[in-house]
Formats: sequence, structure tokens, C-alpha cells
Amino acid sequence: MKQSGKEAWIGIQGESSPAAIRGDQTISELDSRLEVHPTLINNWKKQLTEGAPGLFSSGHTKQNKSQ
Repeated sequence: MKQSGKEAWIGIQGESSPAAIRGDQTISELDSRLEVHPTLINNWKKQLTEGAPGLFSSGHTKQNKSQ
């Protein structure tokens, strides 16, 4: 089954952001491999590094309370 454009885009974002943070590959290497502009990769990296602590905070328990 072929992925929709949005699903493919999320997959690329999910693959590139952690790789950029870990430093496994440079932004240029990710850009070449994934065919995504380096600015997008840098933006995703920034969003992940700024938003990751919030994922593990106590404020994200709405799903558990509603179940």
C-alpha cells in the first residue's frame, strides 16, 4: 500500500530529526539522502529538541485520564 504524502512526510521528519540530533550524519548528508532541504531538517531538529522534554512531563496525561 502506498503512503499518502503526509504519511511519507512524517516518516522523513521522524527519520531525519533524531539522526540530526545524534550526529550520526551531517545535515548535508541527510539532505542528500532524504532529498529534503537542510532548513527543514534544522527546523525539525529544533522542534524536537525544544519539545521533547514536554513529552515526558506530567502535563501529557489527558489520554490516561479519559480512558
